[in-house]
Amino acid sequence: MNKFIVLLSGMLLSFSSFSQDVSLDWKNTFGGTGASFHRVIEAGNGSVIAVGETTTQTLGGKDGLLAIVNYSTGAVVKEARFGGSKDDVIFDVAQTPQGFFILAGYTESIGQGSRDGWLLLIDEKGKKLQEKYLGSTGKDEFRQIEITPDGTAIVLAGFKNDQKEGDAWLVKLNLKFELIWEKQLGRDKYGIPSGLTLTADGGAVFSGNTRKSENIYLAKIDARGAELWSQTYGGKDYEEALDQINTRDGNFALAGLTKTQTAGDADAWLLKIAKDGSLLWESRIGNRDFDVANTLIQYNNGAYCLLGNSNSYRSGARTAKALRIRAGSDGRRESIGYWGEGNNESWDASTLLHDGSIVVAGREPGKGAFVGRLPFAEQDNPPIIGIRDQNAVEIAELKLNSLDNQSIQRNENAFLSFRLNNKSGAELSDIKVEVEDRSGNSRLEYWAINYLGQVSSDRSGKTVRIPVRSKDISNGEYNFNLKVSAGNKYLTETDVKLVTRVPMPASLHIAAYNYFASTRSDEITLRVTLENTGDANSGATDISFLPPAGIRANSAASSNIGPIAARSKREIDFLFNKTPQFTGSSVNIVLVVKEGGTEKIRKTLEGRSGGGLGNGGTLSIWTDPDPNEGGNRVKSSNNQREIKMNVVSDKGLEPKNFKLRVNGVEMEGSKFNEQELSKPKIDTGYYSYTYRNKIPLIIGVNRVEVVIDGKPSAPIFIEYAPQRSNLFILAIGPAHSDLMYTAKDAKDFAEAFRNQGGIEKLYPNVHVQEITSLETTNLTGIKEAVYDLNYMWKDKVISPSDVVIVFLSSHGKIVENRFKILQSGYNPKYENLSVDYKTDILEVLNNLNCKKLIFLDACHSGGAKEGYGGLSKAVIDLAKAQPGVSTLSSCKADEKSYEAQNWGNGAFTEAILEAFSNASFSDSRGTYNADTNNDRIINLGELYDFIQRRVPQLVKTVIPNAPTSQVPFMPEDQLDRTMPIYFIQK
Repeated sequence: MNKFIVLLSGMLLSFSSFSQDVSLDWKNTFGGTGASFHRVIEAGNGSVIAVGETTTQTLGGKDGLLAIVNYSTGAVVKEARFGGSKDDVIFDVAQTPQGFFILAGYTESIGQGSRDGWLLLIDEKGKKLQEKYLGSTGKDEFRQIEITPDGTAIVLAGFKNDQKEGDAWLVKLNLKFELIWEKQLGRDKYGIPSGLTLTADGGAVFSGNTRKSENIYLAKIDARGAELWSQTYGGKDYEEALDQINTRDGNFALAGLTKTQTAGDADAWLLKIAKDGSLLWESRIGNRDFDVANTLIQYNNGAYCLLGNSNSYRSGARTAKALRIRAGSDGRRESIGYWGEGNNESWDASTLLHDGSIVVAGREPGKGAFVGRLPFAEQDNPPIIGIRDQNAVEIAELKLNSLDNQSIQRNENAFLSFRLNNKSGAELSDIKVEVEDRSGNSRLEYWAINYLGQVSSDRSGKTVRIPVRSKDISNGEYNFNLKVSAGNKYLTETDVKLVTRVPMPASLHIAAYNYFASTRSDEITLRVTLENTGDANSGATDISFLPPAGIRANSAASSNIGPIAARSKREIDFLFNKTPQFTGSSVNIVLVVKEGGTEKIRKTLEGRSGGGLGNGGTLSIWTDPDPNEGGNRVKSSNNQREIKMNVVSDKGLEPKNFKLRVNGVEMEGSKFNEQELSKPKIDTGYYSYTYRNKIPLIIGVNRVEVVIDGKPSAPIFIEYAPQRSNLFILAIGPAHSDLMYTAKDAKDFAEAFRNQGGIEKLYPNVHVQEITSLETTNLTGIKEAVYDLNYMWKDKVISPSDVVIVFLSSHGKIVENRFKILQSGYNPKYENLSVDYKTDILEVLNNLNCKKLIFLDACHSGGAKEGYGGLSKAVIDLAKAQPGVSTLSSCKADEKSYEAQNWGNGAFTEAILEAFSNASFSDSRGTYNADTNNDRIINLGELYDFIQRRVPQLVKTVIPNAPTSQVPFMPEDQLDRTMPIYFIQK
């Protein structure tokens, strides 16, 4: 049986004896009379940031409200509103390591549903840098946001699609707002989350009110969003959870209100909960009237501060004042105080500042939302003692976090990070790090003072991140000093050198080359290492080897190797042998390198007549897997893998000379039944062998080395995982003046697939690229986006087991009997300068030896003008003619496609989205939905059957006088009816 303590602190006499008035050091009001704040935090630079909403002087409905003030004086740095014509609200805010801030809430002004989860990225001055919405066609909200301890991702809590598919919506995104995972947990179990905190094991806990009862819950998920446990708390009457924190001892605390066993109407409620969810103790603090704790803080000494509002300041009071309760580390009430004039003032959010004081955010009816600071409480912030010298703290693991982790490039947002270890044995509070540019002319932007607050004595240390940004910089090295202090007491300091660098364009060089004997006695391999020393990827790179007379090539003399990534190398092999006509004393081959068609390198690579090992010994070259094709890391979907290696030695070898080392364990090769060593081929004193073996693999990464006479080969890493298909989405929607929804069609199609990746879904990974802006849907942008898929295939990012889906919504046109896709900014004067559907799309995709599917909506009725005739027929003819690519067209050969404001999409896209949501409709044949077998998987056959019925009905209902009908079409021989397309979320 779990034991816990219940503390009742509601007796009138004892309650009154602890009552006192509360003052504020400073206060500023924002947002007008219709404003309220939901969250307040302190930034690392000392600014206080509050977020919420207002209905006063908005663009329409509610606007998200932001206030930034100085922690010390309350001086206003920025007041800003964000939103559009409808309701937009900000509930929470978190700081990134780069010194930016992510605001989380909901928007009704943009998005695909009636209300979408909303994210804003702003700088420390309140300037909006980025905006993102996520959600469904229903109502979605983000209520809480937390940055992961490593600073690389955010975790959000809220609800999705009106809680129809799950009660709580948990989402993890990287800092580019790209989805890592999302979960919808509970079914009629969890109310909207009101609290979220992260745990040391990588998981999270969230809390709120239960869905069907009047109690509260706390639930835990692991690092992947899987639910581990959940617990409920409360009695027979109504309770409410309003705030949640991690306690200093690694447990959890909740605050809110309870009507169970109270002193009056409702009491403020404080609960401490163990790591496993068991209740350690609870404390009810109140008088005969209404008392509620909206927000909770734990002081540096372990005591608690509950803040909210109360009617108990005077017997029979009909209006409330703001309430502050101080409770000990055991939950027992120690003091209580009120603030305000009794006009229903309330403290709704709070944060503990670095110096131990508290900032509150609240409401004053008739005045607006305010931010203020409570006086410093000496009793809750004991003075620093026990520090005898500057060795009390240690700066460890200091490093620069930038693109290359070595320098800061122009217009880069980087940060310094280190661990601050407390070796004093005492609790250190009011810690700050001062940054000084000792060079004085770096032109870098950084936070001169960075406030950390308390550093615990448990020796676990604290991670410090200091933003550093660059704009107008030049190449240079600059000395910076980092000084750590506690209050006014100096602790330690260190120097760091920062290197600034202006990014260099791609620059190709020959890093190395070598001639050596191959496995066949008369064959020589020339291996060239090309290096891109620039900071940008190179253009498409062509390689040509020009051998002298008498040299016969055994491999391609010319090839396109695609772009070479910034600051990386690429190895290329050229195999050849000498014919009797070769009379030279050495083999000198000319290498020509072209980038984007322009010659960049022409160099004669001097070799030797015989090739060979040079200094003697043994040379081992992996051929399967071949590091030159895909690097030294390969994947396998089978639990066994054959390996092959060419070995050249200056002496004869036998099987006993070979041992295999797998995952660090060395074993004799003879213990593997599949071992094979070829007979040697001898040429100019060298012995050439082919070594083969088949090894069993364990799930995960297997490190494989061949040890020859005690000398290990270069390692190969083989990752074994049961084969699953990844999904690659490219959604293209150019803008056209006479079409309203091409870009939105592409956005909505892409958005539908963003949550399709996951272990328990069809595809383990889903890669979504959406191009809808004017800059990305011009002629070059569309061609590059399609050709990027080709590069991904060449680089083995896309594998034969994967699925590629291209969605295209635009105008089409017949130009000189060729079907063209019209890009943004298309000029009829230059009609040939447009995307050729056959050569620029179909033929490029045909290079990918995987499943490829095109959703094509390029016969819009908006283009039914002179020169646009026969479009639908051209699309159908191309679909039938192109092998290897399946095309689902929006209409038949004699029809056009339609869009309408009623749908907010084209009819084709609208029907697809309905299929993915498994919406049903009724026609003359009855009620129909896409998932006919109720397995929650929409395959291509089900999708095709659904849209063939739904699209013509949509058009007939909304556009009854349309000149043609619209029935989607796919050639029968391309219709793989069993191909899974979409997983329906619960």
